[in-house]
Amino acid sequence: MTVAVHLNRRELLSLPGDNSRDAVLVGLISIFLFLFINPFLALFLLALITMLHRIPTLAFIVPASIAFAVFFYSREFGIEWYPGGNTDDIPQYISMYRTNEGISFFELMERFFYVPPGNEPLWNLMWWSLLNGLNATDNTFVFLHYLVNFLVLFLALRTLSGRYFVPFSLVYFFLIPISVDGLSHIFRQELASFIFLAGVGLYLVAGRRVGKLLIYLSPLFHLASLFFVASFFLFESLRKRRLFENRIKISILLIFLLLIFPILLSIFVTILDSLGVYNIMGYFEGRDIDQARVYLLLGAYGITQLAAFFLLRNDDLNHLFLIMCIAVFSVILALPAANGIYDRLLMTTLPLLSLYLFRCLLENFHVSWRIPAITFIFLVGLIRLYAPTADGYGPGSYLAFGNAFDPSMGLLKMLFVLYTNA
Repeated sequence: MTVAVHLNRRELLSLPGDNSRDAVLVGLISIFLFLFINPFLALFLLALITMLHRIPTLAFIVPASIAFAVFFYSREFGIEWYPGGNTDDIPQYISMYRTNEGISFFELMERFFYVPPGNEPLWNLMWWSLLNGLNATDNTFVFLHYLVNFLVLFLALRTLSGRYFVPFSLVYFFLIPISVDGLSHIFRQELASFIFLAGVGLYLVAGRRVGKLLIYLSPLFHLASLFFVASFFLFESLRKRRLFENRIKISILLIFLLLIFPILLSIFVTILDSLGVYNIMGYFEGRDIDQARVYLLLGAYGITQLAAFFLLRNDDLNHLFLIMCIAVFSVILALPAANGIYDRLLMTTLPLLSLYLFRCLLENFHVSWRIPAITFIFLVGLIRLYAPTADGYGPGSYLAFGNAFDPSMGLLKMLFVLYTNA
């Protein structure tokens, strides 16, 4: 069991608020907050409460999943999120959902074997059953997908910590809020990432080998998870050889990943192009990319994470997050213009970087830093989400029918607005 987990267990024994009466009271507060105030604000307040009182798992996950699902569902579909062709993927998922109508289970599996991308069997099987078994509408599909995604996300974060999964949720949303963009319309990859994260939590934190099964199954929801499964294999190899305890050896490996891997990847892409692989170079070219900004952000994220790794105590979970992030950063160094590829990879890894940094704070700094850190993360994340709305762009302009920053936009009010807009 990791050091961080032992620390959390000691704090559970010493902090108040874990008896049954307090648990019921805090659970009712959690339900009340999601019913009557904005789910982002409710999440922030509950993260603060968690510093003193443990939030009952079901009292948070059930109302939070429903509230966020309704919050994200309440918008127009097919909009342009940002200038430059960054459009909504929901119409594409609806089209994929409809292609399952009337086909047999064997045809569903056959499609995957002939054309794997977009036909991942476990993702399609869920919605094939919904469409052919219940004849559910497109809107039902979209809402249920939001609900499933949030439910699996919160359950995955619960596997990382029984005490701090609510602050983890806040950090996941707000420290680097690219996660809000992903949750808004990247259905398949986000679900696969959350299943992968749940497997990681079960395996590395809870010590349950069933977690490995979830890790290995995640590419059957979206093939992009193969990249992270490969990163997991690399992490396992390094952990068994205890290389994370040897700063010199792990430094050499990280340099290899950051410098050598981009060269090898560039050569690989060039070879594919010379072999006549259709449009391979076009696939690796992005649109309207400011490469200087890409390198600046990469340096800021990478240096911060590496500094935390070399200067602070970390556990196996953070070591895995480090390898996953460095692997994605190496892709960016190799192909800085290929934002069509690495933007999606960053939607998985940057929220994990957020968790990495917050877990470092929990492990290495005095408890007095926690409430200021949570407040700072919430306020900075809120500003970053609000900034694009000045030009009418970003999720904040569309979620909750344009009322994403209304403090009173709780579940009950959202349902009323949703009903009146129907």
